[in-house]
Amino acid sequence: MEPLSLIYWSRAGLGLGAALLCTMLNILLNGLNLFSNISVALIVYIVAYYIYKWRFFAQVEKPSKIATHGIGAYFMTWILTLGLFFTILQPIAVFTYSPQFPVTDNTVTFNASNSYSSTGYIISYKWDFGDGGDITTITNLTKTHVYATSGNYTVNLIVTNNYGFSTAVEEIVEVKAP
Repeated sequence: MEPLSLIYWSRAGLGLGAALLCTMLNILLNGLNLFSNISVALIVYIVAYYIYKWRFFAQVEKPSKIATHGIGAYFMTWILTLGLFFTILQPIAVFTYSPQFPVTDNTVTFNASNSYSSTGYIISYKWDFGDGGDITTITNLTKTHVYATSGNYTVNLIVTNNYGFSTAVEEIVEVKAP
């Protein structure tokens, strides 16, 4: 295989490896920000550049091509793979409530049993019932709540899985007077 082709395709593979490294660091360190993920990708790229320069400098007709050949493949592979990994690791938040038409001063049961994590398990459910009351984090699938006044309330559920990834869902609950 020609040196530039080898550099190109190995950079695409390194993009995959850098995305895997970013994902593993996110799991081990309970999340990294975007700047940290980009920093990891750049460090992997720079280290690979110097290895390629050391290994292929004499074999490439224009040594400047070592820096530029395959950079797009590297970063495109990194971005797509990292996005795929994060999509797979995100839990899915879903909830229902009953009764379907709640009234004031009656108990409403919220059920998050349809929430799931395809790569792990959910460790917490954080509820905000939208009426200014306490925001509650629990490990149970269900939670009850009583609304004191009628109105439309935005109920927010955040589920967190064992990898530390969270997803939120919200729904408007209309509470009527009896």
